[in-house]
Amino acid sequence: RRAGLPSCRSSYAEVYVDEVFRGVYSITEMIDKTFLNHYYGSDEGSLYKGDFGFRGLSVKVEEGNMDAFDNWKRNLQVGKLHQYINLDHYLKQLAIDILIGDWDSYAYGRHNFYIYHEPTSEQLHFINWDHNFAFSTKLEAKDLYPTSTFPSLNNFIEVPALKEQYHTTLCELLTYVADEPFLNELAISNYKLIHQNKNGVTAAVPAPLLDYIKDRKFQLQDTLNKLGVSCEPILCSISPSDVVLEIITSDEQATSDSVQQDPNRGIQLLFQNKTAAPITLDNRYYLSNDISFPKKWRIWEQILIPAEGSVTMPLKESISMLYRKNKEQPILLTHEDLTPIVPPN
Repeated sequence: RRAGLPSCRSSYAEVYVDEVFRGVYSITEMIDKTFLNHYYGSDEGSLYKGDFGFRGLSVKVEEGNMDAFDNWKRNLQVGKLHQYINLDHYLKQLAIDILIGDWDSYAYGRHNFYIYHEPTSEQLHFINWDHNFAFSTKLEAKDLYPTSTFPSLNNFIEVPALKEQYHTTLCELLTYVADEPFLNELAISNYKLIHQNKNGVTAAVPAPLLDYIKDRKFQLQDTLNKLGVSCEPILCSISPSDVVLEIITSDEQATSDSVQQDPNRGIQLLFQNKTAAPITLDNRYYLSNDISFPKKWRIWEQILIPAEGSVTMPLKESISMLYRKNKEQPILLTHEDLTPIVPPN
């Protein structure tokens, strides 16, 4: 969630059978209707689970020229691909698999993932699942593209625009998400949580895990540097509360200096600039209605807010649907470095 991906919530539980203590177990949220409603506002789309391979079907075979299919990367229009696949989530999932060294994941084994066809946007969303083999010492961080036996993904990552976006995504994770103070605190808090059980169950000290994360991060940054990719942070130039957000529903009249009208007069978001200089919001900024998931929706088009002025933008239908279900939740604005521009009330 810190990276901006829908992900399962998890915790620990003391398990008893017939009042006999059987141990401390991890409990993990399933990818089900509750999960889909929470993150997408609807469970009406089709959900697919990635597995090891093809299990067989009765098929009708026709011979034909397959050159166009085999060489699809030469014919690929990235803009068209964005219409059908949430590439932001797809590339982040791939990058996270590489970052945490999970050999039992989509990046390395093509399974342990879900695909949800979100019916409002008509996009396919990749969802991570089952990381119990993460933090493997068997995988070398120098290999950013562990896809040699999977031509389709090879072709995908070889498209220059997508390869550049993938590198940018890796840099974002390394710079802002996998920061050591946060991960140290997370590992230690989980260690302490397990030790709170009443039956004396202990956990291994997190030091080796923290060392692994530190080394892995250094190796990935070194590999990117050798490819000529710089991960220099682009820090947020806007101070918290420089921008104020307001939700405008169809029965309210927006007053703004510039209005991008929604033809359906749906829910709109009013951005107010409280400074004496223009503010530009680009795809380094995110919207969310969940304080635990600040990078929920990447800004989908550049927004120019004039000095001491305002501008409105219609919410995407899928986001509007989530807002209608959770009207009590404020809309937040966050930079990719996790600086809160519009913090919760």
